[in-house]
Amino acid sequence: MKTPIKTILLLLTLLLLFACFTPQTNDEFYPIQKDNYWEYEFIHYSGGIVDSFYTYTSRFTLDSIIHIDSLDHILGAQNSSSGSTALLLSNGDDGLYYNGFIVDDSMGIHEPQLRYKYPVSVGESWSSIFYNPSRIEPYYWGNTSRNISCVAIDEPFITNCDTFSTIVYYYLNKWGINGFHQHNFEFYAHGIGKVGSEVYLSNTTMEYDTIYPFTQRNGEDLHYTMKLIDYCLY
Repeated sequence: MKTPIKTILLLLTLLLLFACFTPQTNDEFYPIQKDNYWEYEFIHYSGGIVDSFYTYTSRFTLDSIIHIDSLDHILGAQNSSSGSTALLLSNGDDGLYYNGFIVDDSMGIHEPQLRYKYPVSVGESWSSIFYNPSRIEPYYWGNTSRNISCVAIDEPFITNCDTFSTIVYYYLNKWGINGFHQHNFEFYAHGIGKVGSEVYLSNTTMEYDTIYPFTQRNGEDLHYTMKLIDYCLY
């Protein structure tokens, strides 16, 4: 009897491991479940060339879940050299909402902002306030409104985990009259969450004042990418 019991235990262990490390999906746009995690690789570029000095990995973990206005919110903690921060996110009827943040155990709750609309069609746009939790990089743009738009649907995005069919969202950061424009493309897969991003820089004298063409992205303008390298959904 010992051999069958050991076999069953081994099979159960393998099933648990397989359930964790095999790509899974969820009925929610962004799966909110304690202990879910997403690990990303950040790759920086200089003139289109990979700058390995600034390439690193970072893991976002749902350490706990709290309830605000009867909605479940993520407390996805990320530690950095400048402190610890956690975002408050929730699934709404029309997409993913951002409610604020916690910086070094100090909570800042704000009016919910629709960050990523779902379901969505290409060409739809909306406004969202980007709050500024002080002392935590890269949130250094201040509390200001950004226009977010959907620029692609069913866009393949290749990572070490898989090739995902994604929705691509776009928003623009402007840095001074004589500065540069930061063009942000965020890639989301329904039921999995964020699988990556691409950021391009252009000089303010260039033609891309409102939107950097998604279909005409230039490699020499690429500033950094963020790609999912591991995740676990319960």
